[in-house]
Amino acid sequence: TDSNVRVAVARGEIVIAGEKLVLRSILHDEIIVDGTINSVSYIG
Repeated sequence: TDSNVRVAVARGEIVIAGEKLVLRSILHDEIIVDGTINSVSYIG
């Protein structure tokens, strides 16, 4: 959604919370997200 971006990774999930989020790119070692990021968390 525009308030959360969830990305599955090898051992869990990265959750980016914020406002007007747009996932632009996922590379091997980089995630590009536009918008206002309030928090980034890892769920393992």
